[in-house]
Amino acid sequence: MISTIIPERYNLENLSRVLRNPSILLREPKNIKRDLVYYPNRSVGRWKFHRKYGEGIDIMEHDWDNLIILDACRYDFFEAVNWLEGSLNSVVSRGSHSRDFVDSNFRGRSLHDTVYVSGNVKAADLSDDVFHKRVLTYSKTYSTDEYSAFKERYERYSPEAVYELAVQNYHKHEDKRFIVHFMQPHCPYLGEKAEQLRERLTEEHGLRFKAWESLENYDEDALYTNHLLSAFEEGYGTREELEEVYEENLELVLEFVANLLEELEGKTVITADHGELLGDPTNFYYFGRKYAHIKDVYIPELRVVPWLKIEGERRREITAEDPLETDEIDPDVLDEQLEALGYI
Repeated sequence: MISTIIPERYNLENLSRVLRNPSILLREPKNIKRDLVYYPNRSVGRWKFHRKYGEGIDIMEHDWDNLIILDACRYDFFEAVNWLEGSLNSVVSRGSHSRDFVDSNFRGRSLHDTVYVSGNVKAADLSDDVFHKRVLTYSKTYSTDEYSAFKERYERYSPEAVYELAVQNYHKHEDKRFIVHFMQPHCPYLGEKAEQLRERLTEEHGLRFKAWESLENYDEDALYTNHLLSAFEEGYGTREELEEVYEENLELVLEFVANLLEELEGKTVITADHGELLGDPTNFYYFGRKYAHIKDVYIPELRVVPWLKIEGERRREITAEDPLETDEIDPDVLDEQLEALGYI
């Protein structure tokens, strides 16, 4: 009963984050306002959605050797943009947010025949005894040099970083099921169109982007937003422009997925942890058009995701082994990644 009254974010982990970065508290009035609508109506929305679409799939129970996860990838955009050959269907995800997805598919399980390579910060919440091996792009401490640290922050988020770690670890563990979690098309958006749009919004409105600015260039008197998606939420730009940069990031990550497929043997499935709101109306529980992804929200734009099956020429022999220890994660590095993604 208490968990239905007290939000899950009120925990010791987030308390330690507030102590390290008190500015996080500035978001709390908005969160409380959201909760006043969210908690009384969550059970009704869940019941209606499950009645129509089902409760969502258990990805680990499906038949695959390799599972490639695209973060915040909507089914409708994937269907329109994808050029990879395979059998495409839609499935219902158990999450509308990465934490939902990770908790409902992985937490508390013994998946010792599986290696999980991830650029998603929510993977850090799992214990080392879930997978045989958990590989995170952000596990190392940043450089002490400010410019180098800023550059590393986005290199580790990039599809290149995830791709390179995936290839390295696949060839070390070819007898394991393999999960690769790319962060695109999740914001902050990469690519030429996104960069041009940021430059235009800066020139026309004086808007600057926290996610793309190092501390040495920070101006406390300037007009800031976190990233492009938050700029759209604040009324800058058009829906058409947002869709263009979202598609650009989906196309970008699919290039790296295509390269990865050349390295992997066995049956591969490409899916998403959840979808994304791009200024879509939700339902009467959330007023107005919404952006990004909201935890425990039950609507198709957030829950219906792609499931592209690609049959390999040869299936791999899979064996389970005792878990390996994950490199220790610096809490400050974790906070940096959460901030880069707009979570804090």
